[in-house]
Amino acid sequence: MQTSYKHSQQVLRQLILNLSFIVLLCNTSCKQDDISPEETNAENLQFTKIVDLSKFAAAEAISISPNGKYLLFSYKGSIGATSYFFSSDGGESVEEIEPDADNLFINTNISNTGEFFAQASANGYGYAITDSGVKVRFSDYYSRFEKEVNGQYEDTGIEIHVDPFYFAGASGEKLGFFDYKNLIIGEYDASTNTFTEREVPDLNLHKIGPVGGQYEGKIKIAYSEGYFAFAKSQGVLIISPDNSVQYYLYPESGASYLNTTDLRLFGGYAYVNLNGKAYEAHGDAELKELDLAYPVVRTGNSLIGSGFIDGGERYESGIIRETDGKQEYLPLSFQEAYFLKVQVIRDKVYIGNKVYDQNTKTYSQSPIGEIIGIYHDENQTNAYTTTGMYSSTDGENWTERSSELFAPALVSKDANGLYHALDVFSHTYRSPSDGTVTYLFDQVGYTSSDGFAWEELSGSRRTDKPGLAPNVMTGDGLVFYKDTYLDISYQSVTTGYMSDDYGLNYEKIEDGSVHENFVLPTLKTSDDRLISAYFETTGELVFNICDSPAGDCSRTVTFTNIDQPESLYTIEDYMSMSDEDELVVSTYTGIYLSKPIK
Repeated sequence: MQTSYKHSQQVLRQLILNLSFIVLLCNTSCKQDDISPEETNAENLQFTKIVDLSKFAAAEAISISPNGKYLLFSYKGSIGATSYFFSSDGGESVEEIEPDADNLFINTNISNTGEFFAQASANGYGYAITDSGVKVRFSDYYSRFEKEVNGQYEDTGIEIHVDPFYFAGASGEKLGFFDYKNLIIGEYDASTNTFTEREVPDLNLHKIGPVGGQYEGKIKIAYSEGYFAFAKSQGVLIISPDNSVQYYLYPESGASYLNTTDLRLFGGYAYVNLNGKAYEAHGDAELKELDLAYPVVRTGNSLIGSGFIDGGERYESGIIRETDGKQEYLPLSFQEAYFLKVQVIRDKVYIGNKVYDQNTKTYSQSPIGEIIGIYHDENQTNAYTTTGMYSSTDGENWTERSSELFAPALVSKDANGLYHALDVFSHTYRSPSDGTVTYLFDQVGYTSSDGFAWEELSGSRRTDKPGLAPNVMTGDGLVFYKDTYLDISYQSVTTGYMSDDYGLNYEKIEDGSVHENFVLPTLKTSDDRLISAYFETTGELVFNICDSPAGDCSRTVTFTNIDQPESLYTIEDYMSMSDEDELVVSTYTGIYLSKPIK
């Protein structure tokens, strides 16, 4: 039996890890007083996975068959290329497909047999498919409907009396056309091979905004089950099969010709996209905002869209089915959501603007927004966030201490109880001559008697300072940063700088002025021991911890029990320290927590 090289590495690494544990256990039982700091670190740097990667699904377009069996999702996200996922079991599972859609989102009708046109028009023709699977094409220069028979389109002999430009969609066995300039509605019935048209005498398009000019391009029309919908700058209207008309005005925040970006219709229910928010128009009720992201489709009494369920098992987004106000995720995953730097406080994990409960394994909206800076005080945690400043004794219940949107990245407290903060902002400059990128940062220092009311520290303001922004500040004023540049021979040179007065003044770190194992820290413990931690390409964790730059330092290089550690050599910025001085590592396989660093 053959074994892959990667698997062999994993087995070897696990054997080394087990042997390390045996040695440590022996040393613990036999020579407790002789354990070195390096051995203690190696034991403490074994991890527990506290958060698995979260499934993720979202869509820029959703299409559904009338029987609800077939769904097509178009998802682009941030990667540039559109991916397409097709379900043939009502959304219980999907497979990725590659339709000829030219990287565009697919909004189309799907037959009850799962067939669809990826593009509604091509080569001058418009294409549609009925619920039973009859394929029809039409054009403005060949003014008759054609049906596909045995792979070939044949003339039906039925003329199109409405400009095909006004095609609004297919539903049942019919194709609908709405000439809103002449207020004429047309329907082609593929089952009877007939075309009928009618006027809508009571229709007043001006009730929902101006017509023509700059507004023309934002007009949307749709057809479903004999209903027609028309949306433009200030609202949407629905025309019923009996020619009655219902008008719905947008809220003031959405009443702009730039915002009506899409319209879907399912019988007498219309759904419009206003700035990414989904609104429903139906019956005599006013336009209603939905708790789902657009797009939204309807099947029976259920809506299907995407979004986040507070208290659910996903971090970012999933495909949601909503029935009678109750939401649940469909078991679909287009990819996995990765985590960046997080904050662990007791049994809560703060990830962006969400909080994960380790006990219930669910995600909720963070009650304090996204944590930018954090300080673990003696009896409480102070959080500096995107919504204000807060304190908590348990990491779950928070007290707002200030609504001021001041969120410094670095906070510490000196021996006299005075709080210090350093607000930093990283940016880059690219040379127009040779494209060389220079890393810069701005900083401003502050002081506070309570950690929430801050005053600027005179002389601390710096702008466009070359280097990578500091990410450690101790209670006695130590701040560090490094500057990396290319010398005249294009060799990379890194220089470290240190301040002992909270960032007022920096001095270059000279050789011999610090311990031989000192490395510029990226983290610190609650008692201000300085930590540098990073993974080698081999998967080993290099862990340096120092009492001070020139004080006692220990260096530990060890394999850990984190999955796929060889892929983590760029993960340094995704580490943090918990309120219990545990090392937190966000990886490509989940979030891990070490034992307390002693």
